[in-house]
Amino acid sequence: MNPFVTISPKADEELDGILTYLEANFSVTAAANCLDVIEKICWDVAAFPFAFPAYKRKSVRKAVVNKHLSMYYQVRKDTIEVLSFWDNRRDVESLDL
Repeated sequence: MNPFVTISPKADEELDGILTYLEANFSVTAAANCLDVIEKICWDVAAFPFAFPAYKRKSVRKAVVNKHLSMYYQVRKDTIEVLSFWDNRRDVESLDL
């Protein structure tokens, strides 16, 4: 991961669940590819933290990982914290940030 991007315990647990699901139901390669895309987005977020649209609150932003997954993050003074990984097929109103 990018040194400027940290992952909250909640997001870390969600990411672990996503990767475990991909590994169990598809392949290790699918899980690795998903992680590669997430890492690339983390580098993009670190380089251009305000390039992604704000979500409800000005300090929370949403980066779409793929058609099924989004990453919500918050720009802090010296770091960027990933708050949640969200399945886009779920109702976003139930997202607790």
